[in-house]
Amino acid sequence: MVLRIECSAKEPARTQSRGPLVATARRTCGRSRQKKSVQKKLTTIFMKQILIVLFSTVVLNANAQYYFSISDLQKICKMTSNDFDTFLVGKGYYYDSQISNEKTIIYRNTIDPNMRVLRTSLPNEPIFVDFNSGNSQYYLNLKTKVLTVKNAWKYVGERLTEPGGQKIINYRFAKSNFIVELYSAAVNDTKRYAIHIYSIKK
Repeated sequence: MVLRIECSAKEPARTQSRGPLVATARRTCGRSRQKKSVQKKLTTIFMKQILIVLFSTVVLNANAQYYFSISDLQKICKMTSNDFDTFLVGKGYYYDSQISNEKTIIYRNTIDPNMRVLRTSLPNEPIFVDFNSGNSQYYLNLKTKVLTVKNAWKYVGERLTEPGGQKIINYRFAKSNFIVELYSAAVNDTKRYAIHIYSIKK
C-alpha cells in the first residue's frame, strides 16, 4: 500500500496574499508612531509655554509687591538718579511726577500706591531714603529680626518728629555709617509703617 501526500497548490497563495496586509500594517504602525511623536512634541511645547507663563506671573507678582531690604535701601543711598530709576522700575514701581520735585523723588508701587519710596537729596546733606508700606509684619520683622545686635545693628534711642502737626516717634538704629529710623503712624486714616535711612558720611 502506497501512502501519497499531496501539497495543496493554494497554500503558497495564502502566504503570498499576506504581503500587502503586512505592508499595510507596517505603514499603519509607522503612521501611529509618527502621530504619537508629533503629539509628544506638541505636549512638550505646550508644557514649556505654561511654565514660562507661570514663571513670568510669579516674577511680575513678586516685583509688584516688592519690599525693600535694608541692603537694598543702603544701595539706593549711593545710587545716581538714573540708577535709582532703573532699580525702582525693575521692582515694580513708577515715578510719581505729580508729587516729586527737585529735592525729593517719589516712586509708587504699581499695585499698591500706598507703598512708596522717597529719595531726598539736599545740598551738603547725605541722601535720605524712605520706604513706606502698610505691612505691619514687614515692619516688625525689621525691628525684631533684622536691626538686631546679632546683625551688628545698635539701638540708639528715639527721635520725635511732627510732620503736619502729627507727633511721630522714630526708633533709631545705627551700624557703621548708616542710621535707620522706623516709625508707624496713621496718615489720613491709612496705617503706615515706614523705614527712613541715610548715611552719616558722604
